[in-house]
Amino acid sequence: MHLPKSAQAPKGLLPKGSQLHGELSVAQGLRIEGQLWGNVRAADGDAATVLVAEGASVVGAIEAAHVIVQGQVQGPIVATQHLQLHASAQVDGELHYRTLDLHPDAQVRGVLVPMLGMEVEAPAVSEPLEPAAPGAAAEPEAKGVAKGPTGDADKANEADQPAGE
Repeated sequence: MHLPKSAQAPKGLLPKGSQLHGELSVAQGLRIEGQLWGNVRAADGDAATVLVAEGASVVGAIEAAHVIVQGQVQGPIVATQHLQLHASAQVDGELHYRTLDLHPDAQVRGVLVPMLGMEVEAPAVSEPLEPAAPGAAAEPEAKGVAKGPTGDADKANEADQPAGE
């Protein structure tokens, strides 16, 4: 997977080892290599890109024209143009996108919502989620779990079976 032609390479950087708590509004995209607890919005029209690098994590909402996930995201994502989920991606949240590249090894827990040419209002996120305490095993309630594009195949097969089998 690569950056779409209409996308700009992100100019901002949250470096590896960095931690940020708060809201971000960036003009020319953002590459996240550290940890972000809060929401990020890239407001550079149809060209802005937010990239969550492998080993990075975001707990909060992401909104940009182009979103690339190689790390972990816990929260909704709105990609008004293109969403890429790489093999190392682990996403827990509602995903809105116009076009989608989904690697078969990407892990998605949530709902995929194609925008299909309509304007979609971003999910409301009033506050960033609090990070779990170290060693805590709290799992948010999920609407569905999928690993790659074939994650729902078992559910479909179960639905075809008559009751009691």
